[in-house]
Amino acid sequence: MRVVAFFAPVDSDSTKIYLRLYMKVTGVKPLDALIAKLLMPFNVYVLHQDRRVVTSQAGDIMRDKLIHADAPIAMYRRIYLSDKELNKLLEKKSWGKGS
Repeated sequence: MRVVAFFAPVDSDSTKIYLRLYMKVTGVKPLDALIAKLLMPFNVYVLHQDRRVVTSQAGDIMRDKLIHADAPIAMYRRIYLSDKELNKLLEKKSWGKGS
């Protein structure tokens, strides 16, 4: 059995999680699909338990200690922060032109 989770940022405070369960317990696709569907509420239960842990964490991402497996997170944050800084710069320039 393999559980694959995709985390998609919605905004600076929210993330949508997509779960996909892969399994070959019986080798019969319809039966395996049924078993996966029956197990999905358990995955949702575990995610809700994880939510309590995540929401109790400090919101300062600059202090996170990322490891090699977190490379996509680091890349997203670099892009997000550079876009944020670029938008601030553009806002300042547009205010300067109107004055």
